[in-house]
Amino acid sequence: MSGRQVNDLLEYVALNATVVGALFAVNYWWTPKNELTETELVIGAIIALSILATCSSHMYQAARRLSPRPRPLDRRYWAVPRLSLSHFFDDAWNWLFGSFCGPYFVGWGLFLLGGSVAQRDGLSSLFVGSAEGIVYSAVMAVVTVREYDRGRRVILEEQRNQARMAEEALMRENNKYQLESQERATKQERANAAAEAKRRCEAARAECELLYALAAPEIGARFSKQDLNEFLTKYMSDASAPEAVEQRAEQLKKIMREHQAKVEPRPKFASLQELSAWFEQQMAELQSVPDEKLRKSLVVQLKAKYSDLTSAMLSEISQ
Repeated sequence: MSGRQVNDLLEYVALNATVVGALFAVNYWWTPKNELTETELVIGAIIALSILATCSSHMYQAARRLSPRPRPLDRRYWAVPRLSLSHFFDDAWNWLFGSFCGPYFVGWGLFLLGGSVAQRDGLSSLFVGSAEGIVYSAVMAVVTVREYDRGRRVILEEQRNQARMAEEALMRENNKYQLESQERATKQERANAAAEAKRRCEAARAECELLYALAAPEIGARFSKQDLNEFLTKYMSDASAPEAVEQRAEQLKKIMREHQAKVEPRPKFASLQELSAWFEQQMAELQSVPDEKLRKSLVVQLKAKYSDLTSAMLSEISQ
């Protein structure tokens, strides 16, 4: 407990003891055997009601402050109204029904009146005072426990709300992170797809250019370098789909081979041994090409041509 809560608890206990003591004193004062006059009874009642109303109201405020989350007091209700002669009736009305004074005075008046009636019926002042003290202490204990329980529930509700808000914030952060991750993955996939498409287009154009470089001495007059560049720019640019570019590359290579076949007839070989010798000689010549990429492409084309010539010779031999 904090120092303030300890002070509130001590104040609560002291006020409770004061109220119980005042009840014993009032009941002893009002004992029929004292034979008090009406003036003494009225004065004693006013003093007793003032003490009891003041102490009990402060005790109720202390009970609320003992709560883990005290409820704020409405100062308009808990402030003692001022009485003035110029507005006596209005101020008296506010005093009775607009603040805590009226309900507390009325309640204690009825409470003490019941004790006075009980004494006139023969009960002792000690018994009546004890009964009133026990009832009052029990009522205030119930009020205090209810205020404490209400404060505890408020704190638990706040903790649940904070936990829920933290969970929602975490979920929002996770969703945001997932969306950002998906966006990054999508952008990366698109970038990879675009890079792959560009690579395929460049590879298709390179194959055509390599084939033209190989056949240019024979087909240059029929299919110039300018014709090749115009075809590549018009039909095989990066703006086209890579599948279409690859398909047009095959068509272009076929056209160049046809031009090459018309200009340079297929060589004739007397035997497969002569064909193999020619192939080995061409392979040896290709090894001197400095560009590795171009050399590999020419080797592939040479092997394809060797395969075609071998198939053609085997067909002729079988016939």
